[in-house]
Amino acid sequence: MKIATLQKGKFLGLAAISAFAAISQAQQPVTVSINGTPVQFEGTQPHIMEGKICVPLRPIYEHLGGTVDWNPVDKTVSAQQGGKQIELHVMNVSASINGTESTIDGPVHIEDGWTMVPVRFLSDALGATVDYDETNNQVNITTNAEPMKTNPSTTDIQPVPSTTTTTDTTTTVPETTVMSMQPKGTVIQARLDDEISSETSTVGEPFTATIDTNGNPDYFGLPEGTKIKGHIAFVQPMRDGEPGVIGLSFDGLILNDGRRMGIWASPIGLDSDVSKGDDGRWMVTSSGETKDNLKFIGSGSSSGILVPLITTSNTVSADVIDQAVTNKADAYDVVLSPGAALGVRIDRDATILNPNTQ
Repeated sequence: MKIATLQKGKFLGLAAISAFAAISQAQQPVTVSINGTPVQFEGTQPHIMEGKICVPLRPIYEHLGGTVDWNPVDKTVSAQQGGKQIELHVMNVSASINGTESTIDGPVHIEDGWTMVPVRFLSDALGATVDYDETNNQVNITTNAEPMKTNPSTTDIQPVPSTTTTTDTTTTVPETTVMSMQPKGTVIQARLDDEISSETSTVGEPFTATIDTNGNPDYFGLPEGTKIKGHIAFVQPMRDGEPGVIGLSFDGLILNDGRRMGIWASPIGLDSDVSKGDDGRWMVTSSGETKDNLKFIGSGSSSGILVPLITTSNTVSADVIDQAVTNKADAYDVVLSPGAALGVRIDRDATILNPNTQ
């Protein structure tokens, strides 16, 4: 096995770079793992450009619990993970890492809506070690961060510290105040703030939805006005008589006091996949627990239907759509209008502390 190693921005063995780039081109696809866990890329896959291995930036960061924001006006990307903040401009040769300019050795570009960066850049951006396994055509990234098992989030939501007391009755450490606890399987109902369309939306485009408290001041600690932040994970417009397709990803909460919290969450249908408990909390049913990779397909109505649809490339074939939609009706472009109801399934326990908690 031949391995070229990159650590903190420096390659050990420059002659190996050209060799593994050439091999990668001949042995597609290139795969990526982080701390031994494979990274799933929905849409554009890692590939070679100008002799460099380029990877979609967002899936790497979100796999590690980071956040990525895209500004379509000036085409800039801001990403944060593990205390490191980067900003880069598409087609620029430099980026800012924690306020310090760093040269990017290779092309930064947009492909099918995804920001692509050279894998070499990730060593500085993440403070990681990046190895390339020529034999298996695999990029291995090693960091101190813990890879996610489900949808991504930031590490802003901290676990609740245990209560500490002493035998001295005059000295007691008070319990941590929990603002909101959202256990795995919770379903949050939200109303879309922005229009999303398979005809006009693009991959990576951000959106928000406001949680529906059903007239109450909060939903189990999430105050009225809390927004769920997401982005378009997949889009395919209607074509050749086949319906449009939209995939959504949820990655954060924006509380009404401006705080931003990461969540692990995915779309879920607000039908037989959820049920309301005696306490009023919506929870996913056994059928909804196993439904992943849900996407809206423009069939039956303009808002489409939500069905499991696994994609391994940036397109969905007619055969895959036919298999997912058993009773396919007229084809439409999916249009989710402002106010459309969305189901957000929490895939990992989320604890939000009171802002006054130290």
